[in-house]
Amino acid sequence: MRNVKLSMKLISSFLLMGVLVLIVGLIGQYGLKISEQSFARVIFTEDVVKQLLQREIDHLNWVRKAGQFQRDENIISLGVETDERKCAFGKWYYGEDRKSVEMETPQTKALLIQIEDPHKKLHASAREVEEILKKGKKFHQEAVTFYGASMSQHLKSVQEILGEIVKVVSEHSSVVKKNSTSLIKNQE
Repeated sequence: MRNVKLSMKLISSFLLMGVLVLIVGLIGQYGLKISEQSFARVIFTEDVVKQLLQREIDHLNWVRKAGQFQRDENIISLGVETDERKCAFGKWYYGEDRKSVEMETPQTKALLIQIEDPHKKLHASAREVEEILKKGKKFHQEAVTFYGASMSQHLKSVQEILGEIVKVVSEHSSVVKKNSTSLIKNQE
């Protein structure tokens, strides 16, 4: 009888240890999943910052290329994308990526709405320059003047707003990083 009780005690102890190991394993797995999600958010926000900085560079290059007509009176087509929905930023802006950014950082929504008009006007100004250039060489100076006034102002607006968006997303990314690091330290 005493042997039966000892064997039951051993079985019970092993079962209890098994349950404890299972619980610790599940807690560890949950912690890893939370850490993975946190780091995915960090990577996402850092990627957004990189993408937006690249879009700013793209627009600077776009304006530079559009301005090449100033040195050559024979150019009547700027050779740049004039549809604001088809440039890299436009594809991002009117696609799912923008929605993901707004979900992750809701404070960007107002800025993203704000950037739409100057971005449209920037591309529209290229169409206007081309229309002026198509009138002939005697309108070349008018196109140069329009380019200098209109296109540069719209670019400046786009750059300023992109800068604000990058700042907001960067700050958010820093908070997410800090929270992720704290989470990992708390799991140790």
